[in-house]
Amino acid sequence: MKKSLISLLSLVVLTACGGGGGGSNNDTPTTVVQERCGNMPEMSCAHNLDDLTLNVWLEVGEQYKLTAKSDFAHMNGVEVYLHAPDKLEIHAQGQVYKPTVHHSPATADTYDELPNDASSYEVYWWRNDTVVAQGIVDRLPKLVDGVWVSSDQTTDNLSIHWNNNSDFVYDIDVRYMTCTAADGNSELFFPATSYYQELTAPFEIPALTLFGKRISELKESYSKCVVEFNTFGKDTTIKPVNLMDEKIYFHVLAYQTHVGTVFEQ
Repeated sequence: MKKSLISLLSLVVLTACGGGGGGSNNDTPTTVVQERCGNMPEMSCAHNLDDLTLNVWLEVGEQYKLTAKSDFAHMNGVEVYLHAPDKLEIHAQGQVYKPTVHHSPATADTYDELPNDASSYEVYWWRNDTVVAQGIVDRLPKLVDGVWVSSDQTTDNLSIHWNNNSDFVYDIDVRYMTCTAADGNSELFFPATSYYQELTAPFEIPALTLFGKRISELKESYSKCVVEFNTFGKDTTIKPVNLMDEKIYFHVLAYQTHVGTVFEQ
């Protein structure tokens, strides 16, 4: 009887230790830890969905490189950044792209290596593993082409030209003008107003209005002036689709930087 009792106790001990075998850890359960919201006012997860707007930019630039970024806007102006358990994804060509999160309301989150030739771009906003917003863009705009600059001393007009497309809306952001004298010294001129919207080519504006100097005055002091500016082309036939009540606001455009010669003498 004593021998049988010892054998039974040994069996219990072996069973508790994993059964007498090699003691593999493969049977150890894996615990998935869900990151919780810190409930700080700058965290997206701390706010009601109805108080937030998700902005997504899809911008094509030089050599048709695609830049994608996203950020949140709060209806009361609170500065907010993406924070778990909120998460964002862009799906394109069967791949899932997640943002580089900068944890700063002042810096938009970015998506690296997004292809520029996908048949569609699907954006998902998740909260607690539930999709709360989903939107689709089916294509990207063409680049603004045929861009060049001219000036007319008689009218004092500086003109920016491009090839108009009837389906596009164009904006221009004038950054600055650089003028160089015969001795090589240069001076920068910044515009009184830099951003101009909903334009058709050519965009004409007096140099005096833009930079505070007439073209004739500039020619008296400088041998050459060049202007740097950005063009933004928005294809009005591209209409992003929101598939849920929570809306995603898409900014889909072609963005390029140009340098044009105002005059050279």
